Amino acid sequence: MTPLSDIVGKIAGLVDHAILVTEVPVGQETGSRIVWVNAACEALTGYKAEEMIGLPCSAVHHPSTMPEACEETATIYRSGLPGAVDTLIVGPDGKGFWLEAEYHPLDDRGPVRRWAVLCRESPRKDFARPVMDAERRAELMSRAMNLGSDGVMILDADGRVEWASAAALRRIGATLSELRGHRPGDFVDYLELPPMGLEEVRKRQAAGERTVREVVYRNRQGRVRRIRSTVTVLVGSDGRQHTVMVSQDVTEAHRREEKLAATRRRAARMEQAIEHATEPVLLLSSEGRIEDANRAFTEMFGYSAEEATGQSVFSLLGIEGQDEDRAHEAIAEMAQGRSVVLEMANRTRDGRVLMVETSMSPLPDEQGAFRVVAVKRDRTERVAHDRERERLMAMLSQALLETGSAAVAYDYRDGSFTASEGFEAFFGRPLRPHGLEEDFIPDNILPEDEERCRQAWRRVYEGESELAFCEYRIVHPERGPFWVRGRSRLERGPDGEPVMAFGLLTDIDDRKRQEAALMSAKAGAEQANAAKSTFLATMSHEIRTPMNVVMGMCQLLLTTDLDERQRKFAGMINDASRTLLTLINDLLDISRIEAGEMRLSLAPFDMVEMVRHVAGAAEVLVGDRDVAVDLEIEPGLLGMRIGDEDRLRQVLTNLVENAVKFTASGRIGIKVCGTRNGPVRFAVSDTGPGIPEGHRENIFGRFRRLEESTKSRVPGTGLGLAISREIVEMMGGKIGVESELGRGTTFTVEIPLEEASAPVGLQAGFQK
Repeated sequence: MTPLSDIVGKIAGLVDHAILVTEVPVGQETGSRIVWVNAACEALTGYKAEEMIGLPCSAVHHPSTMPEACEETATIYRSGLPGAVDTLIVGPDGKGFWLEAEYHPLDDRGPVRRWAVLCRESPRKDFARPVMDAERRAELMSRAMNLGSDGVMILDADGRVEWASAAALRRIGATLSELRGHRPGDFVDYLELPPMGLEEVRKRQAAGERTVREVVYRNRQGRVRRIRSTVTVLVGSDGRQHTVMVSQDVTEAHRREEKLAATRRRAARMEQAIEHATEPVLLLSSEGRIEDANRAFTEMFGYSAEEATGQSVFSLLGIEGQDEDRAHEAIAEMAQGRSVVLEMANRTRDGRVLMVETSMSPLPDEQGAFRVVAVKRDRTERVAHDRERERLMAMLSQALLETGSAAVAYDYRDGSFTASEGFEAFFGRPLRPHGLEEDFIPDNILPEDEERCRQAWRRVYEGESELAFCEYRIVHPERGPFWVRGRSRLERGPDGEPVMAFGLLTDIDDRKRQEAALMSAKAGAEQANAAKSTFLATMSHEIRTPMNVVMGMCQLLLTTDLDERQRKFAGMINDASRTLLTLINDLLDISRIEAGEMRLSLAPFDMVEMVRHVAGAAEVLVGDRDVAVDLEIEPGLLGMRIGDEDRLRQVLTNLVENAVKFTASGRIGIKVCGTRNGPVRFAVSDTGPGIPEGHRENIFGRFRRLEESTKSRVPGTGLGLAISREIVEMMGGKIGVESELGRGTTFTVEIPLEEASAPVGLQAGFQK
């Protein structure tokens, strides 16, 4: 619509005439209203400009001629051509007079058109009607204003409604009888109400300004309306003040304006986003000429947007030969509405050549033509990486051929495969992988191995592991099933997404056969070892019976009258028998342990009394040597405990006998400490030569003799400490050693022993 200022400029040369400007909605030619009035028109009609502006044109027509005048005027409006009408006007004093009105169109486009109306006094004065009384005039004025689309409301000095047009009543949702005498706010809920008093309205009127305000309210039907009102303060002949409000419903117009503003804001944001995008963005014509470029384009290529605008993108960026042909073909495809992605060489301002991926999309316009939006991405490093990868793959293929292996790589970016030379020969046919994004396994794997390999790769794909390792069988068309060892890893990009998957396969079929042979040999060896243990256990048991007879008879012999020489021989036989019995017992225990036949017998026993017996035996073993035996039992450990008394005594006796063997003089200490229902700690210490540090780790091994770490030679089988360790571990405990050369050795045993009053629940922990 032509701005009102332009219209006023068009008729500025006609200011000597009485002129007013009307607005006429297309299709509603009887709903015209006055939007501008000059001073000559005020003088001719007797109305002030602020009284006329905003009123329907029918409001000033005399009721007697109004239908004919409105129809004639509507005919002129519909024709769009100039025309003239004689009409009877009612002045502000209620008198009627004839005017000749000439209508001239000011614009011919848009939903609302403007007309200039030149008014002069008509010679038809003889047809003047008598002056109507005020009540009749008010009735006719009311009918006239009800014909227009504008809402008209007249308020008294207190802001209460005196009269309202039909349009105003519809918007509020009330009848005139309901509204009269009330304020409009009694019938609506104001959501937006700009403050403006009548004094402000009067000041603006005095300054020749129109008072316009917009309010938003919810009417009684719940509809939200936005109303724009022109407010005028009038003083009647009785001196009373009235406020006239002529309003238009601008709800839909406001929504369109908001939508347009939102569209403009979105466009501004998009323009800003494109300008600050990290990738170069170009706007091209369909011929390939640059129309605009963002900041990233300048940073990558060195040309400012001003320098690039108007240039051919092909010549500016050095796109030549086959690349230029491909680009023109891409533009032809975009004319069909398709987007295109190309990778080609682009030249920067300083002469560098970049490998650039360009994504191009058509941008159609209203005339059916199109522009091109091009987004460029520097792929120089990736291309160099691909070339380096090809070089490395060639080297790798050669190395793999020499080692009987094969490799494959999968590129998640484009779904392509790269395999080492000889890969197809390795498989016996081309590789047909399935589900590589997640599984990365060949499709000729044996079904019983498939799930295991899939789980190994899933752990890598989900980030739980860096390397997938799996041995499985694949089916070769000539060899049949054979074993391979697969190792796979995943390479991810900076964003954490998969980029490349690498797999290495090695033929391990021969190794698997060798392993099977070794497993068979191992099983045979284990069977032989079990047979040996059974033999030893049986023979040891059989030997113990006659050995006990020999020892018993020898002890009886020592009680008889023997001379010194005979007693010496009998003593030697007795000592040798005891040594042989110890060896047999050790072999029997080892055999039981190896055969898994050793069992613990849990029962209440007096732990303190048992330890005292062990200490007493140590004193007997010491004999007349200068060695003291010290016993220390922590207070509070008295009472019965649950455990295998015989096996615990065997362990402590073995430790004490070792201490006696290696202590020529000094002291042997036995210490017991612990808690009532917790573990009990036994320590056996001596002041012997000590054990070198290098021998301590293996001291509990079988057939390891303490004298190997010393210069002395003492009797023993080397099985005592090994058996002690096995027994302690069966009891749920642990055994250790601390030693210092020249100062002695301390063996410690820590075993959980509950008091006998506690439930025998510890048995499960001991049973092995």
